[in-house]
Amino acid sequence: MKPSRKSRFTAIAVSVATASLSAAFAEPIYVENYSFEFDIAPVGGVVETPPTGWISYYQTGSKDIGSQNPKDTQFTVNNPFAYPAEGNQFLYLNTFPENPNGVSGVYQTVGELMPNMTYTLTVAIGSRLDRLNTPGTISLVNGEDYTGTVLATGGGLPAVQDTWEDFSISFTTGDTVEGYLTIVLSTVAAGTIQADFDNVRLDMVPVPEPSTIASLMAAAGLGGLVLRRRRRAVE
Repeated sequence: MKPSRKSRFTAIAVSVATASLSAAFAEPIYVENYSFEFDIAPVGGVVETPPTGWISYYQTGSKDIGSQNPKDTQFTVNNPFAYPAEGNQFLYLNTFPENPNGVSGVYQTVGELMPNMTYTLTVAIGSRLDRLNTPGTISLVNGEDYTGTVLATGGGLPAVQDTWEDFSISFTTGDTVEGYLTIVLSTVAAGTIQADFDNVRLDMVPVPEPSTIASLMAAAGLGGLVLRRRRRAVE
């Protein structure tokens, strides 16, 4: 049985209104050194330490994790980077095949989890011109480090080399929460080795109260009634 025009109109109107409401109340969460510009590297060079504001895990050597300021043979557009990357430096993660843990990364704790919120993490992941990169993994974790409970995870790699692409994950909390929220950026061991990250953004949006949704549905129903009456008047 096909849904009626009224039900379709109501569903679309509520969906649009809810999205507009969420956008209006979206709040960015501070991420320290979100585009990895704090530790200044020379052009074509690297800073072989975990970026300021981030803590490394499963790092086995000095060349595993750091900030990089690429040459145009690595990223053609590099000062500043092409959107959605930002600035002229990025985080590189090298998980070499001999890494006994099979993964390495960095994390940053951003504060306590809040109830009835939708958290969305968006990170630009790059694919260098001069090599085949490893896909990057982005995660939201409930805990004070990378060992906490994974709330959401995702990531990937741009299909075209010499480009950046945004990857996003989301998680919605319930009425009761506890603990902290942590961002984790990582990559697994592979022959291609390196994953590149930039422009880390985290937003939270309140989940609409049931009374708000009911009001939106009532308004949508009224709008549908007015529209039908106008159509009849025209006919």
